[in-house]
Amino acid sequence: MEKFIGTVRAWTRLSGLLVITVVTVARLKLDRLLGRNSLHDTAGFAQIWARTLIASLGVKLTVRGRPARGTVLYLANHRSYIDIPAILSQVPCAFLAKQEVGTWPVLGYATRLANTVFVNRECRLSRKAARAGAVNVLKQGLPFAAFPEGTTSNTPGALPFYNGMFEVAAEHGYRIVPVAIEYGDLKDAWIDEDPFAGHFLDRFSQPRLHVRVSFGPELSGRDAQELKLKTRSWILSRLSDGGDAGLDSLPVPAFAAEGMEDGLPMVA
Repeated sequence: MEKFIGTVRAWTRLSGLLVITVVTVARLKLDRLLGRNSLHDTAGFAQIWARTLIASLGVKLTVRGRPARGTVLYLANHRSYIDIPAILSQVPCAFLAKQEVGTWPVLGYATRLANTVFVNRECRLSRKAARAGAVNVLKQGLPFAAFPEGTTSNTPGALPFYNGMFEVAAEHGYRIVPVAIEYGDLKDAWIDEDPFAGHFLDRFSQPRLHVRVSFGPELSGRDAQELKLKTRSWILSRLSDGGDAGLDSLPVPAFAAEGMEDGLPMVA
């Protein structure tokens, strides 16, 4: 009976994901027809989508630290497709994503509408265009987020970081905020080769999925390699601090208790 309930729960949540995404896309397209199509307008819709999705999927999100004010680069380790709504629920921003994401059914179309900058990391010209795309977003005053590992992993720490976004920060003087993302179970990590549907139905058959997002200090400087070292060191220090296990036992920080439900800001 428990397995049956879990299966029903997972399929209900998958259906909810699709419905929430389709409704958000429809609202976004309507707003664009009415002339409200700035990057900030789109990011606002994307944040509402992320907050609604986090709540509907039964994700218990704990937040440490605060997002920075103003235009910054949020650079995080990468565990799962849930990383994006987890960050986006806290920060209205645009994302860097691998090229294949834009071809996904439903979600791919949504990402193409949502200020996403796509990259083929095997192509030098694509990487150059992605850096230019990130700068274009940042110049318009919208924060930008990326996963410098370039792919997901379930390693205890993090994979090596690509240089691209650190070069953007160093060349243009943008601040970096490191972000550490941890899950309650290493099985929650989604590795690119795993079928999405199978992984989703397995993990979201559970009553709760525990995620902790930690925002670090603002980093700045003109040396890309130094910025990469500092960002990676901060993230690794947080991942080794009880990372990826037993997150349900972690207390929600005091600042998160005001106006929040399950560590998630309430949407007005």
